[in-house]
Amino acid sequence: MLSREKLTKSINKSMTITDIQKELKASNIDYTGAKKKSDYVSLYVTNGLDNKGRLSTIPEEQASASRVLEQAPLQVEAKIDDLPLQVSVVSAAKEEAKEESKAKEEESKDYKSVTVLEELVMSMTIMGHGCEDLLEPWKKDNPISLYFRNNVRVYSKACVPDVNSIGSITANMDIIKDVQRRFSNVPKSETASIISTYADEVRGDYMRDIEFNKMTKTAASLHPGFDKLSNFDNLSRVSGLSAYLSNKNFAFYDNNPKEKITQSYQQYQYKTLGINVTDIRLKKTAIDGSVTYEQIFNPTDSKYARSDMSNFNLIYRSGLTFILKDVLKRKDLVKPALENFGFTGRTERIMDLSLEQIYTFFQMVGVDYANIMDYTCRACSMGRIPQSLSNQIYSLEQKYTEKPVAFGLIKRSSRKRTNKRKLSNKMKSKKSRR
Repeated sequence: MLSREKLTKSINKSMTITDIQKELKASNIDYTGAKKKSDYVSLYVTNGLDNKGRLSTIPEEQASASRVLEQAPLQVEAKIDDLPLQVSVVSAAKEEAKEESKAKEEESKDYKSVTVLEELVMSMTIMGHGCEDLLEPWKKDNPISLYFRNNVRVYSKACVPDVNSIGSITANMDIIKDVQRRFSNVPKSETASIISTYADEVRGDYMRDIEFNKMTKTAASLHPGFDKLSNFDNLSRVSGLSAYLSNKNFAFYDNNPKEKITQSYQQYQYKTLGINVTDIRLKKTAIDGSVTYEQIFNPTDSKYARSDMSNFNLIYRSGLTFILKDVLKRKDLVKPALENFGFTGRTERIMDLSLEQIYTFFQMVGVDYANIMDYTCRACSMGRIPQSLSNQIYSLEQKYTEKPVAFGLIKRSSRKRTNKRKLSNKMKSKKSRR
């Protein structure tokens, strides 16, 4: 704070008498007694006007102040107007960068999920009679041998070589429906667990059926080969996973190839005999190695509720045609497939089929992997064989029940597909690889 003496000198120097008079007047202070400038300064300081500041201004200062006040709102408004624009630009830039980052992330995900390989998986249930060339196995490096060892998963009710499979045609429909349901319950999954779980679940019931037939001496128990089936070691092996190492011939009748089926209920049961397509799905492998499945045929779908059983059965002309033409969209393969299966003239149903014919069908259509639920006998075409030989063949078959990957061989680059590939192009690709 300035001393009184210095303050007096400062005011005396900076203010005129007129200036002091204005201030004194503004503060209602009587200055009529002042004669000299020092008197006015004394009144100014004594009344503390130096602490209050100047209460009046000269006209020029007042005008200048007015102009400042008039312009101030405009300047403030301009600054306020500029602020949102700047914030908006910054926010937009951040948002754009965020969207760009998100787009790149999505693009990366899309790229990784691009399907580079599609493989066709067909599952079927075979009902009828079976006889195998157990003593004439395929050569190990034969294409058909490699295919059935590595690309075909087999459930066998009999399971042990040279062992019968017992059952009634009246139970076929329930079995087929049960298998269909199990596949339809997991439409987007690999199929190994379906079959292994099924084999374990039904084994106990089948073993009890065999024991019941043995104890009650039913007609089935008197059939040649039943003793081998009911043998303790063989009994514990039934209803399991197996592998085809040689050709097998299937026959589709109940008791006699020349039997006449006249009753409607018999015809209904008779249509369960054959090769019933249970499921068809695509195995899709993406560029990052991830695998997904897409089911393209499910006989339990409501749209097939009124369909005849024979429409899904490959031993019927109508069934083979339906699967190729309507499901796989391969009308071009109907004629060669019918010829391969032995349909001649106006034949509507074939009575027998071999595993080698089924293999030709798989190659023709482009079936990469197959699941075969085989409920037929495993009789040997050369007659009964010793138990020791059955054990030897059984042990060899069990080595191929586990497949190299989730289902099938290690992928080869020459088999790559894009996600745009249609099934109609698959046969052409197959031909180029053979």
